[in-house]
Amino acid sequence: MMKNITAIKLVLLVFLLNLFNACTSTEANSSNSKEDDEITSKVNDLLSQMTLEEKIAEMTQDAPANERLGIPYMKYAEALHGVWLVLDYYGNTTVYPQAIAAASTWQPELVKKMASQTALEARTLGVTHTYSPNLDVISGDPRYGRVEESYGEDPYLVSRMGVAFIQGLQGMGEERFDENHVIATAKHFIGYPRKQTWN
Repeated sequence: MMKNITAIKLVLLVFLLNLFNACTSTEANSSNSKEDDEITSKVNDLLSQMTLEEKIAEMTQDAPANERLGIPYMKYAEALHGVWLVLDYYGNTTVYPQAIAAASTWQPELVKKMASQTALEARTLGVTHTYSPNLDVISGDPRYGRVEESYGEDPYLVSRMGVAFIQGLQGMGEERFDENHVIATAKHFIGYPRKQTWN
């Protein structure tokens, strides 16, 4: 069983590396800023120092800290309508209305404030990144199990609320990714097989 999991992770790593290499070109890299080039150089240097096992470990959901290379443990949480941690049964965080209710306000700035407070609470709990927001556009099928997690069936509304939520979680300008903000992971955007086609 363990050999199968390791083999699957290895295949996934090879696929992702090939995909990454296929998506980069010298033409695209030539337009990078000096800062982008420095980041790329640091990432390539770090990757060149990593063993295959370390690379595979970093692709897992609960990637452990890599003390040898100074890579910290990244704690995650769900944050669709407030921070939710599996081990946080004590009500230590604010619970907001679900996304579908927040979208009904048609007030992206309100959603941004909610997400900013969510980020602050997440960082207080040691969370560095969140699985939020859900950018699915409801397809109209009531059997879809994540209706309440979506901002609705209007692609424009979903995009405006999603942008506001991400800005609130991650911060903007000098505050971006500071000690009071977290990484947003927009989810389910392309992950489901049945998606409505918008013409």
